[in-house]
Amino acid sequence: RTREALRRLGWETSPLLVAGSTHPVEEEAVVAAFQQLRRGHPGLRLVLAPRHPERSPDAAAMLTRLGVRFALWSKLGEGLGDRECLLVDAMGVLPAWYAFAAVCFVGGTLVPVGGHNLLEPAVHGKPSVFGPHTFHTEQSALALVRSGGGVSVRGPEELAAVFGKLLAAPEFSRKAGEKARETLAGLQGGIERTLAHLGPCLEV
Repeated sequence: RTREALRRLGWETSPLLVAGSTHPVEEEAVVAAFQQLRRGHPGLRLVLAPRHPERSPDAAAMLTRLGVRFALWSKLGEGLGDRECLLVDAMGVLPAWYAFAAVCFVGGTLVPVGGHNLLEPAVHGKPSVFGPHTFHTEQSALALVRSGGGVSVRGPEELAAVFGKLLAAPEFSRKAGEKARETLAGLQGGIERTLAHLGPCLEV
């Protein structure tokens, strides 16, 4: 269904900034960075997926206030040209969009929520960009930064520069994505080895 959405939106060849599991405040920051980048990358499109789909009306109001032309995932039809943003208002849709992303931002990290699944983009060989608040996902955050498979920004003011670097250097981004996938595999392997080691202790 994601490919069909790309067709309906006319985005088959557009670079996508996919911002997933986002919260208030950081959504505005992502949109500000997106609008700044569009000056140099007019073909750039935004996929915005709030962490809680029931917040979609609030996100829609924010996009309207900021002058962003958007479509709703739940109301995708034909004739959707000239939309620069897709607002995902449903659960379970986000992971598939990471596969088509040029840049991935994982939310809950620019605000003190503690971070969501920073490794979701890595499944598709994509690096993650995230903020400093990763206390719920510290292991993943440290592993991604150390390997070069993820980029941690200190705050909203750094988003445009980091997004821009990834957009401007596809080969760098591709290699970072490979490192992200290797990091995911390493962490999964570590968990499996730990469980195997603990096996006798876990038996009841």
